Amino acid sequence: MKMRRILYASVLLVFVILYFMYPYWFSWYLLCLVILLVPLDFVMCLFGRLITWHVLLRTPKLLTQGMEGKLIISTTRDKFFPSGPLILRLKISADESTTIKKIKCETSATGQYEMPIDTSQSSFVIYEIESAGATGPLGLFLGKLNLKSRARVLILPNPERPPHAEKLPRDIAKSQEQDDFSDVYDLRDYRQGDLLKNVHWKLSAKFDSLVVREPLETPPQNRLIDVKAWTNPKERDIILSRLLWVSNYLLERDMQFYVKMGVDETISKITQKEDLIDHLYITLDSTESTLQPSVSRSARFTWVFKIDTDN
Repeated sequence: MKMRRILYASVLLVFVILYFMYPYWFSWYLLCLVILLVPLDFVMCLFGRLITWHVLLRTPKLLTQGMEGKLIISTTRDKFFPSGPLILRLKISADESTTIKKIKCETSATGQYEMPIDTSQSSFVIYEIESAGATGPLGLFLGKLNLKSRARVLILPNPERPPHAEKLPRDIAKSQEQDDFSDVYDLRDYRQGDLLKNVHWKLSAKFDSLVVREPLETPPQNRLIDVKAWTNPKERDIILSRLLWVSNYLLERDMQFYVKMGVDETISKITQKEDLIDHLYITLDSTESTLQPSVSRSARFTWVFKIDTDN
């Protein structure tokens, strides 16, 4: 807008000089025309505020560190009206820091603006419209608009094998053997539909009939990934890269697990990769809480794998 005002002032000065150098009727009309453009642009700017504008911010939900990604800003309006560019002040929040970027969007009925996302380091980035305004055709005046939109993107590092990875379970059968039963259980006859892994084979052989173990209380949860809280972006990259590696390792072997982040110690059940992404969203986004913990913080676990920055 500043450049447009400078350009208009330059044009006005040229026509003023032209009028004094050639004081004829055409120079007078040209000068009057240029001067009348100012109130005309102001009126057009006021009418432009009456148009219903819509702005939508879109980002990928997840990006890997170093991957290309774009923020897409889509603008639409309910009717055609001659106007200048739509001016947006975009607030970008990441790592407890905030930056403001001014963006000019297209003046067509439907416009789209693309901005690259910085994926040089892992972070949780929030894009939000702080303010918006519509200009007149000349862009000399700005009328404020009440537009709101928000987009979030989670940028994660590449998975990295953690130290002491040999302590991770390798056989799902051995791991499940401790998962399915508490220390207190009852015995009953086999019924159709019972899992064979619940059969007590020694007693079944003794009594020559299938005997099934049935827990009398909910067994403690077995696999827990205990993630240490980080204090800086470098530690976060190390911890999240190791968490992703361990998560992929367990899920590829059909091993469900629970994760507890040191940031808020919320415990959530992870059965697929999307569950971990949702958990990281709610953990890293301090402005919103939509994911409820799967397990109480006082739950007991029989197998715990700690993830931190130690070698």
